[in-house]
Amino acid sequence: MATLSWASRLPWMHSEVTMRTERYAAMALSTTHLMAGVVLLLLSGWFIAASAVAGLAPLAATFNYVIPAAMIRFLALLRILAGYGEKYFGHAALLDKVSQLRLSVFDGVMNGRADESRAEELERLGQHTDALASRDIAALFPLISAAVLALLLSVFGLLVFPPLLLLLAITVPAALLIVLWQWRCLHRQRSQLAKGQTAYTAAIEHYLTSASLWHHGMSNRPLEASQTDWQSARHRLRETENWGDWRMTAFAMSLLLFAAAAPPQEWLGSPYLMLGLFFCLSLPDWLGPAIRAMSPLAEAQLAEAELHKLMAVSDRVAVDGEEGVARLPIDTLSLSSLRPQRGQFHESGLDLTLRRGELALVQGSSGSGKSSLLLAIAGLLPMSGKLLINGGDVSTISPAQRRRNLLYIEQFPVVLADTLRQNLLVAAPGASDDALRDALVATGLEAVLNDGLDQWLGETGRLLSGGEKKRLGIARALLSDAPVWLMDEPFEGLDQAVIERLSVLLSRERESRILIVVSHRELEGLQPDVCLSLDV
Repeated sequence: MATLSWASRLPWMHSEVTMRTERYAAMALSTTHLMAGVVLLLLSGWFIAASAVAGLAPLAATFNYVIPAAMIRFLALLRILAGYGEKYFGHAALLDKVSQLRLSVFDGVMNGRADESRAEELERLGQHTDALASRDIAALFPLISAAVLALLLSVFGLLVFPPLLLLLAITVPAALLIVLWQWRCLHRQRSQLAKGQTAYTAAIEHYLTSASLWHHGMSNRPLEASQTDWQSARHRLRETENWGDWRMTAFAMSLLLFAAAAPPQEWLGSPYLMLGLFFCLSLPDWLGPAIRAMSPLAEAQLAEAELHKLMAVSDRVAVDGEEGVARLPIDTLSLSSLRPQRGQFHESGLDLTLRRGELALVQGSSGSGKSSLLLAIAGLLPMSGKLLINGGDVSTISPAQRRRNLLYIEQFPVVLADTLRQNLLVAAPGASDDALRDALVATGLEAVLNDGLDQWLGETGRLLSGGEKKRLGIARALLSDAPVWLMDEPFEGLDQAVIERLSVLLSRERESRILIVVSHRELEGLQPDVCLSLDV
């Protein structure tokens, strides 16, 4: 399957040249690490045999022990340094790739290239992007290293030790068969594991949402059955991974017996003969990584297929001015008998007209449908009734345009496991650093900014407090410059000083846009134009 075409359409933390350099450096060092290990083993075997032969011959005094010993030490040091270098450059490229893919997926989710059911599967999306980003370091590098080493050993055999060519002629086709068989088995079992995990997760959610029925003797046998299927799939996957190593070890031992039983007569007594024996012994070290690479390769291919499905709904890119996601000049927003298809709500729906510069405050008890109303206006929840923009039905614009211009600011904004900079750039990919800093300062996040835009926020933004996450969502809204803001409890959990500061900000922003704010607080500083209560 081709590389994801949408994966390079946003500005990234590092330039494409830097990422490509890191990738090539990691690949070269991975090959050097493997090659140094195999050559070290072969040279050590030859040196042992040559030392033994030299010790029995009259030429013992003239045998140069220093150069081979120095080469062995050099190869050992080279192997260590190449291993550390591979980890450094490989993981640098991995982090950049994870950032790249997660931002692309997040961009697709936020701009209509994903349906709502998939958009809620954030954990699966994270697993898919991690698997795809790891494909180079976990799968491709070991395969490329094995291929390069086979080529170099062929050249060495041709020039120095021809019997090695015979061993390679047997080894390469057999290794390819083992690798391809391993990939085929793992691809099928990875697919079964993914289906089992999806079914198990669905069963858990169904069981937990039925908690009120547990005391009626509700059976959890469907949950136990799906758990058993999932665990069985995991067990079969682990067994197949182990069998790959066992097959390669068994093949290496068989090849060793063949080489020991039928050595070429002209090479008997030669120290080079040990090269063939140690070549057979080195096969698990040489080809083992290629066998073990089949599991992450199969996982990455399945992840790429899933992400392609996710992004296939639309192939637009959310950049300002591009057709389909441009900023609209919204002067009026009208609701006519609008009723979200979730939660308790007015049976007749809601009628409301707001003009640019106006703010509506929506209040109501828990479960009255406040958040559902915002989600329905943003197009994230099915609804009945009509929603008009500048007098025209909202259905005349694309879903991406709707979400771009009717911006829903969550009560608990999603924070990517990435830098502060990238968490802001999802709202405005072309924004300058000055614009990012201005948005943070405007929302009172100077303390967060003190650690720089490139600080890592951790998984789900664990380095930020709940209030800081809320203000990060408002900072994104400032950067997006959407003409309509749909704000869900923006002041919940904030202290009074921060609330007053944000009230001043919203009073300023309402002059150029339409604001609908859900809040259980009385917003005296905002002086809303319309106050709605959804309690029925």
